[in-house]
Formats: sequence, structure tokens, C-alpha cells
Amino acid sequence: MWKALPRLPMLLALCAAAACDFAAPELPLRLDQREETTAFQVVSDSQRWVNAPAGMMTLQRALGPQAEQKIVLENATTFRGENVLLMRARGQDPRYVGRLRLEEFMRRVGGAPEPFTEISDSGLQSGEDALGPYFWSEYSTGTSTLCVLGIRRLEPGAWLPPEGLTVLDIMLRNCVSGTAEEALAPMGAAAITGNRPLGQSGASGSRMLSPLAGPMQ
Repeated sequence: MWKALPRLPMLLALCAAAACDFAAPELPLRLDQREETTAFQVVSDSQRWVNAPAGMMTLQRALGPQAEQKIVLENATTFRGENVLLMRARGQDPRYVGRLRLEEFMRRVGGAPEPFTEISDSGLQSGEDALGPYFWSEYSTGTSTLCVLGIRRLEPGAWLPPEGLTVLDIMLRNCVSGTAEEALAPMGAAAITGNRPLGQSGASGSRMLSPLAGPMQ
């Protein structure tokens, strides 16, 4: 092989004369590049990762090692923007072991939706249901209309993951003419699982006692 090296300049010259095309190797896109270039596609409601009976439309996009699904909800209020259940799924990667880091998650999903401007761990209320803890913030204009921004993480047995994906982080933006309980219903245990018993998917995992506490690498 080393004897062929002296011929390399001549081969390159011949190739240049013949207009050879040296294609650069395609490097895998980074996650942020995929987020910028990959559009959502409408998919069948039967492909929903969670039950979401109030959903009107389901959209999804593949992001390499992750995937994102958006279920659009009805907005009967005067607040601008979509009422939406936005979900980010990822696989069992050692880099993602740990609890949900709010700042990183919100950056990945494009920031807090209107009318919310800034969300922090300390400003969130907390609750718990059959699927574990969840967190939310409220926005109200003083009328009967209330908006909530809800956050939660689901363990594998609580949802129907695509192959290779196990961890699901959820953001809910829902404005309603009603109570916080009504606004949070789309990400509650009853709406997510329907009549499906927990753990039906067969996946295993341990419940995180506080998904918003501690770092996630």
C-alpha cells in the first residue's frame, strides 16, 4: 500500500481533470439541528402514546434518539395559542438517567407557551395521582378563565412507548373556563391511562419521588 503513495498527486490531478466528486461523509445531526429542521407530521390518533380522550389532533416528529408528540386540545377561551399536550420521549441512555431538569426540558420544547413567560422550580405547585407527582403553574386574568402549565414525567409502565423509547416528559398548556383541576385533567392519570391497567406495556422502571429535583445529564 505504501508504494502507491507517490502516485497520489498524479491521481488527484487526473481526478480533478475528470471532475471527480469527492462527497464529504454525512455526519449525524445533533439533537438541536434535528429540532430546527424536522417538522411535525399529522399521525393517526391510534398512534398516541397516551390515551388523551380530549385530544383533537395528533402530530409527531422523530428526533433521532428522541421523539416528540403533540396532542392538540380544544381552546374555547380568548387566550391566544394552542391548548396542547406536548410530550418528549427518550430511550434508556445513561446520559438521561436521573430526574427531569425543568430548564433543559423547557428549552428543548421551545420555552414556556403564552401566557406564561418564565417558569422555575420554586414557582410550581405540586400534586400526585396514581402515576406519581406532577407540577404546574397558573395564570389568570381575574375572570373565570384560567390557564395552567403542567409538567410531569412518566415511568415506562404508564404509557405506550414506541420501540426503544422509555422515558416520557410531558408539558401541558391548557386554558379553560373552569378550575385548575379541570385544566390539569388532560395530563392526569385517568386521561393518560384510560381503562388500561398501569404497567400493561410490560416495561419496568422505578417511580421518581421528585422529578424536578436533582440534575439530569
